[in-house]
Formats: sequence, structure tokens, C-alpha cells
Amino acid sequence: MRISDLSERASVPVSTVEYYQRERLIAPPTGRYGYRPEDVRRLRLVRVLVEVGGLNPGQVRELLEAMGAEGRTPHETFGLVLRALEHPPTGRDPGVEPVDDEACFLARRIARRHGWTVDPESASWNTLLKLLRTLHWLDEADTEIVVEAYAAAAERLTRAEISVLGMYADQDALVERLVLWTVFGDPLLASLRRIARQDRSRRVFDREPLPDEPGSAL
Repeated sequence: MRISDLSERASVPVSTVEYYQRERLIAPPTGRYGYRPEDVRRLRLVRVLVEVGGLNPGQVRELLEAMGAEGRTPHETFGLVLRALEHPPTGRDPGVEPVDDEACFLARRIARRHGWTVDPESASWNTLLKLLRTLHWLDEADTEIVVEAYAAAAERLTRAEISVLGMYADQDALVERLVLWTVFGDPLLASLRRIARQDRSRRVFDREPLPDEPGSAL
């Protein structure tokens, strides 16, 4: 396969292909056969990591090398990708005190309730603690009820995502979709939530029939 064919099949400009090759993110063509079909998938993955995931070439190269380690399980690969995509990077936020307080107790209760194994050093856990501490400081009485609803929704959503990802046997295809849904998932969920909230608010406060109430439209 020639570079022009690779460019067309992956929908990546030739100049970008050449740049990724110089950065050692994709392999050079092999002998008279040129680029291989698997190079199309790798090129698409690299572009997603750079343009969607926001990683620089050095980070992408490091991630791809780690992904290629022999014997690595899909779960371990997921962990590598998610840590690479975390902003700020994995590690304890200096603004989050490592103390046991109401926010920490609540976060642990939620995790236990759903059987989640958590990494207390992850950026996501630190962000959760900061948010819960702010809510506690604001004296929000219904925090646990609402956070539990969020957690239950996150559990259902994640089950659907992992189910879809499990359909892809090719590692590069699987990771490409993991990056896409990780990066796009938060704004997508926020948009849908706001649309649903606007509709529910109108129905409840304007006394319109709710979909699950008698007499509501099908």
C-alpha cells in the first residue's frame, strides 16, 4: 500500500502521515509491499490520541509502547489509556487534603454500594472529593441522594460502554473507541442531561403530564 492509499483509507492527510512517521508513531513501509492494512488502524488511533485525546507525540509514543507490552490484558490497557487522558495527570492534587472527612466517607459509601474498586491517587477520585467537600461546605442537605443517582447512572452508562467496546477484538480499534467515548462522553452526557432536565422541569413545574403518568402522550 502506498502512502497515498494509506492517507485515503485512514482519512489522514499525507503530510500528517509523514509527520507521524517521523515521530515514530507509525511504522515505515515494509519492502515492496509498502504499508500494511494494520497500519490504517494504527494511523487512525494515533490521530484520535493526538487530535481528540490532546496527547503530544511523546505521550502517544510512550502509550503505544506500553500498550504493546507482551501479556498486557485489555483492563490494563484501559488503565494506561485513561491515565494518559486524565487532566491533570494521575496523582494527588495538593489542594485535596488526605484526611477522613464527611466527603471522604460519602465517596467511600458510594463506591462500596456499587462494588467499585477505586484508586485514591487518581485524578478522578481527587476531583470527586473536591466536589463533595464544596457541596458539604455549602451545606447541601440532599447531596447523598443526588450523588447516588449520578453514581447509578454512571454504572448503567459504563456497563453499556464496556459492552460495546467488548465487540472489538482488535486492540487499536478498541482503544480508539475508548478514547472517543472518554473524551466525548462527558460533554455528550452534560448536553443530554440539560435537555432532559429542561423537559422534566417544564412538565413538573408547569404541571404538564409526565410520560410515566396516566393520560400522558405515548
